[in-house]
Formats: sequence, C-alpha cells, structure tokens
Amino acid sequence: MARKFFVSFSERSLRAVDAAARTAGESRSEFLLRAARAELRRLEALPRGAVDALLSGAASDLSTRSRTRPTSTPSRRGALRSPGR
Repeated sequence: MARKFFVSFSERSLRAVDAAARTAGESRSEFLLRAARAELRRLEALPRGAVDALLSGAASDLSTRSRTRPTSTPSRRGALRSPGR
C-alpha cells in the first residue's frame, strides 16, 4: 500500500532541488521520489534500535530545526561524504 505525504520546502530549497533534478535529467517529483527511496534503503540497513532512536528524536527535531541553523551546514555536508572523497 502506498502512502502519500506532504513536504514543505523553502523557496531556496526548492531552487536547489530543481537545479539538482535538471542536472539529473529528472522532474522535481522524480528526483524527490528517488531521494526518498534511497533514504529508505539507508534506514533499512541500520540496526532496528538505531532507527527507533532516530524516529523518537525526529518529532522534537522538527519543531526546533526551523528555528535553528539550516540542515545544510558544512559540518553535516562533510559528514555525508564517503571516506574516499
């Protein structure tokens, strides 16, 4: 069964998503769907306890994240890179 959900992005984030989608030769929705599937595969590879810990903190993160720094900080970008880069 498929589930639908709404996601809200700032204009700046939408421009970044649109640029990345154009680079990949995809529409915005195709790009976001592919990214969501990749994130799901990443979460499925984690041990169950790690996923539960991530999800339990997600609700509190959502309420405070918009008032704090953006998620695309240099420290987080560096953490997402593979060790070979």
